[in-house]
Amino acid sequence: MSFTPFLRRSKNAEHSSTAAATTPPTLRATCAAIRGADIGGGSFRGELGVTMTPNDKVPMTLDLNLTGFAGTKQGLTGGISVAWMF
Repeated sequence: MSFTPFLRRSKNAEHSSTAAATTPPTLRATCAAIRGADIGGGSFRGELGVTMTPNDKVPMTLDLNLTGFAGTKQGLTGGISVAWMF
């Protein structure tokens, strides 16, 4: 079994972005505006993980990762993925 560690990083930047919406009219009221969200700003993303391959005869890889976000987007997430090549 072989193990390949990886480290990835990236930066996202949004400039002057605003999201807005309205509700559909109902029987009692007309359209109502929903407060817009300012989604401008920057975020950094870092990912740490390992890719595992059982052997050369099995066409499969397994990825385990942990991803963190800082800036406008904040949080921590992890993942597992399996790839079967045919």
